[in-house]
Amino acid sequence: MAQSNSTLNHIARQIAAAWQLVRLSPQAIDEFEVTANSFWKSFWVIILVAPLFLIGVYVGSQVIGELENELKQKIVISIPGQITVFLVQLPLLAIALGLFTKFLKIEKHYSSMIIAYNWLWMVISYCTVPFIILMVAGLIPAQMAALIFWMLMFYFKGYVTWFMFKHALKISGWLAFGIMVFQTLFILSVSQVVMLIFV
Repeated sequence: MAQSNSTLNHIARQIAAAWQLVRLSPQAIDEFEVTANSFWKSFWVIILVAPLFLIGVYVGSQVIGELENELKQKIVISIPGQITVFLVQLPLLAIALGLFTKFLKIEKHYSSMIIAYNWLWMVISYCTVPFIILMVAGLIPAQMAALIFWMLMFYFKGYVTWFMFKHALKISGWLAFGIMVFQTLFILSVSQVVMLIFV
């Protein structure tokens, strides 16, 4: 019971720190528990986001299933591929960022950056994915959905992620922007490679 409470308290503290990042608090990084154990625990977010991800996959498959045959043939989405990308993207990104930050000689705060990134990824997922599910399901008018979608992506995937890299690694804004671009391109590359394998 004590172990269970300790685990829940750890998750709650890390989520609270990630939420402070969303609110653009420079002190948020100091709120994360940064230990070797916490580093590995940060990958628990994959399990914590999995239910939301699976709901999204189900809704997407249902929408595609209702399309006319001509349109359906043009949309090739591999569910095993999507699941694989979901499972491997954070571990592979952690390795890639480890090598990249070492190359740039800014690896001193690597562990705290990965911990912050992973928990922030979870918070961003729960802030954005429900909207994306509603959008894909056609429950939000198309023009409004497109506008809100790009606003969410700019703020969460762009500005907040840049802010996290800047303060977690304690680097300049320009260097943080470069790290963010590298992270984005790496995840897109992983997605493309995995989808090519499963299609």
